This record gives sequence, structure tokens and C-alpha cells, in this order.
Amino acid sequence: MTTSVHKWNSILVAASLATTLSFTPSELFAGPLAPPIGPVAPTGRTVLEIEPRIPIGPETTPFSRDAVHRISSPGNYYLTGDVQGISGKSGIEILASGVTLDLNGFTLRGMPGSEHGIVAAGAMSELRIMNGRATGWGMVGFNLIGANGAMIHQLEAIENGGNGLIIGHSAIVSQCIVFENGGIGITAQDGSQLIQCQSIGNGEAGFSVEKENTFTECVARLNDGIGIETDNSCIVQSCLVVENGNDGISISRASVVRSNSVFNNGIGLPSSAGIRATDTQVRIENNQIIDNNIGVATAPGGACLIVQNSVDNLIQDFLLQGTNTIGPLDDLSNPWANFSF
Repeated sequence: MTTSVHKWNSILVAASLATTLSFTPSELFAGPLAPPIGPVAPTGRTVLEIEPRIPIGPETTPFSRDAVHRISSPGNYYLTGDVQGISGKSGIEILASGVTLDLNGFTLRGMPGSEHGIVAAGAMSELRIMNGRATGWGMVGFNLIGANGAMIHQLEAIENGGNGLIIGHSAIVSQCIVFENGGIGITAQDGSQLIQCQSIGNGEAGFSVEKENTFTECVARLNDGIGIETDNSCIVQSCLVVENGNDGISISRASVVRSNSVFNNGIGLPSSAGIRATDTQVRIENNQIIDNNIGVATAPGGACLIVQNSVDNLIQDFLLQGTNTIGPLDDLSNPWANFSF
């Protein structure tokens, strides 16, 4: 009796499904199983459609007189492994505009007598390099002096013989780290932006740039020379400048130094300053300047605006030459006041 009930229930369920789905007889059968007559035609995507980039290698970027790999055509390139340097050569040489190079997290490893990790010395534009490191090169980690308008992101230059990173005109450089290179950490020609970069323990200045550059949220620490050194019309803001061997920030004419923390620079050099204006018309505003020999120093031409800073330094807080505009000291009623701890 139980078996019959189960069969009857199964029949009712099948009938209900058939009514609900309303299959026609032709829809109850699969299509033809025999393949069509003729050769098999491709139906998938090409390798370039799947990965529209060019791997760095002996066939695509061959060995040259000057480099282990040479990029001579525009394109989107990427590393598939580390690059080992050779004495007398650079790691990768870039000769074309319109190149994007993803180092893909890999390392360009130099050796004694090698040249640059990556070099782009000829005039070019539309260069993008990201996501990798250069270490142990005899000269510069990343020498991109010929690249105008480059975009440089998340590079590391570590223990190279010369500078860590050299940038051309009008670049955007973000989240890069240069560490214990023999020369300057990062240099840039005019009109560039440096954002969240760190320059630590280099043999000369942490950063040294030409005119019309901006620094935002950068760190200059434990460099043998000046922490951040600029030419005219630059902006240095929200940076940490600590324990460098000379002035913390040295800035030139018509520039702005705002909202930085400048601590303990130039110890052993009595004339060094936390912030030094080397020319006129510099605005020094809302910085914390602590434990340097001199807090703020100006050039003989004066004409600087110095307001809303917090100071507590070893020899003196302000060494001001010429005629400057300076907020009063420790006046809580004045919104432009400077304060000493």
C-alpha cells in the first residue's frame, strides 16, 4: 500500500512540473551531437586578448650594449621574475615614449660595477613605472631624468651607489621609498608632485628638487645632509622631517612650509636650522619645530611671514635676518601667534 502511494505521488509531481514548464515535444530533446563538416575554427581569445601586456624577456626586450633588457617600442610591459645585473650595464633601458612598466613586485638586483637599475635618459613622455624595487646598483636605482610627465608609484630604491630616484619634469611620484643610497634619496626637476614618499638614511640630502615642486605627507629621516631641500616656488606640507644631518627643511623664494613636524635635525652643526628660508617671501606656518639647534632661520633679505608655529629648540627658536612679519610669541588672544614650549 505504501509503495502505491509513493508511485501515485511521483506521477502527480511529474504532471505538475510538465504543466508548469509547458515543454513542447521538440524542447524535450537535445540538439545534434555530430560536429559540423569542415576544419575546426578558433572560438576562444588570443593570448594578447587574455593578457594584453608584454613580458620582459630576451625575445621582447633583448640584451643590448647598455642594458640587460632594452625597451625600444611603446607598450605595456611587465616583469615575470627578478632581473640580475651585469657589470657595466643597466638593468632595463627605456628608449620610447608611451611605455608602462609594471615590475610586478620583483627586484632588479645590481652588482659591483653595474650602472642603473632602470634608466630613461633620453627625452620621452607618457612613462609609467610601478610596483618593484632596485637594489645594489653601482649608480642610480631609478634614473628617469629624461621622462617628462612620468607617473611613478610604489618603487623602492635600496642601497644603490648613487641617488635612489631621479625624476624629470612634471612627474607625479607617490608612495616610493628610498633607503640607504649613497647619494641623494630623491631628486626631481621642476613642476613635480611628491606624495607619501619616504627618504631614509641616504648619504646626502633626503630630497633635493628644483622649482615649483610640492611635497605632501613625505618623510625625510636620518639622511646625512638636509632633509628636504627645494628651489623657488615650492610647497612642503604635512611632512615629517627628523634626525637629518643638516637643516631639516631648506626652502627658497616664494615658497610655503606648512603643517610639518621638524625634530632634532643638524645635531652637531650649531648653525643648522629646523626650517631655513634661503631667500625672501617664504611663508612658514603652523609647523612644530622641536630640538633643532635653531628653530627658524631666514636669509638677510628677510620678507618672510612666520606665524602659528610651535617651537622649542636647543640654541634659539628664531634667527631672523632682514625685516620679516612674525606672529607674537605666546599670545593666546592672537590667532597668528607663535608658541614656545
